[in-house]
Amino acid sequence: MTMNSTEEDERLIELNSAYARALLPVTILLGFISVMGLIGNLIVVAIFSKSREYSKDNFRVFVLFLAAIDMMGCAFLVPAEIIKHAHYFSFENAAACKLKCFFNVLGCTVSTFILILISVDRFRRVCQPLRKQIGVSSACKLCAILCIIAVIISIPAPVFCGVRSDIIEDVLGGNTTVFLCSTETIYQSNIWQKIYALFLLCLLGIFSLFCVVIYFLIGREIWKNSNFSHSTCLSRCKSNSDILPIQVHLNPGYDINNGFIGEEEGKSLARETSTQIYRSRTASNASSTTEEINRVIVSTRNVSKGALSMVSNVTKKTPCCFKYRKTLIWFLVTLVFILTYIIYCRLQIERMKLTKMSPERLAVFSLFERLYFINNMANPIIYACLYNKFRRSCKIYLTTMITHVCRAR
Repeated sequence: MTMNSTEEDERLIELNSAYARALLPVTILLGFISVMGLIGNLIVVAIFSKSREYSKDNFRVFVLFLAAIDMMGCAFLVPAEIIKHAHYFSFENAAACKLKCFFNVLGCTVSTFILILISVDRFRRVCQPLRKQIGVSSACKLCAILCIIAVIISIPAPVFCGVRSDIIEDVLGGNTTVFLCSTETIYQSNIWQKIYALFLLCLLGIFSLFCVVIYFLIGREIWKNSNFSHSTCLSRCKSNSDILPIQVHLNPGYDINNGFIGEEEGKSLARETSTQIYRSRTASNASSTTEEINRVIVSTRNVSKGALSMVSNVTKKTPCCFKYRKTLIWFLVTLVFILTYIIYCRLQIERMKLTKMSPERLAVFSLFERLYFINNMANPIIYACLYNKFRRSCKIYLTTMITHVCRAR
């Protein structure tokens, strides 16, 4: 009896080793996602939580909630999956298995709810701009409520999930008893487990359909209003108003005629200049507008070049073109989420054949099944590529961090 038990243990160890070697590329990829996702989301949290630039926008609230979810995935779920790869067929810790199942469902559910809220917010801002919008305080409360609902929905997951034993043919051609973190044997034919699984599948399906419709309507509205053209956007801004808003900023402490501008005097001069520009009517084209601005600035006060900096260049970026950038960011975040989870749901049909798969086939299966972990890393990359303000903040933050480290040494 002892001999048989020892032989089976050796077979199980050899079986795990064979599958662990096949899963090594997937394990390395998951490790990369975990490290990069954790670093990226920590930077996101540091920038959006401390900077006052984002404090009056619900964009900050949504970013921080999603970053918190992604950090949970990178810090706990991805490492748990890596450990599972090393002991794929000898996962005997029932408590760890149930905890893993709970956080898997929680991460998916709360992300789904928040992305639905974001799509509604984008729809109201683009298609219904005159209606009351979701403010910062309301966004915080709604996200907190959705998190609580997601926790409640996730509670049945660890009940149905656990360690399941099965017998498979090992690499030596013999039969070996294996232990998998999956649906427990007693619940495999349970009607409530099937209803719960169907509910989660329908939730993801309804979410996907809802977001497709919402972003289609948003895209149609953007196309109708601006035709994705800067020239159209600029013409709308001109036709809607006789006044072209120009922001003029005075750099405090600038030397003028060997003198010094104090902060209060600088603000006064900036207000005076802005008032005169505000009163000037918009010229027929952008070049004449620029000439009028230059004339007003020079007539206000004889200030040398560099004392005044005009941030809003009418020939470049306009407010109505700028506001769609965040919509594009959230559209891409949602698209990546939907695509990866559609792949995951499709592969669950094949999961019952898991014990019949060869090591190589299991490695390919695991790679595509866990593609949804890319969501934990993708968001900071999307922000950096499409959001100039965040990119500038990253440069400043990283430069400051490097400077502090160098000084500490």
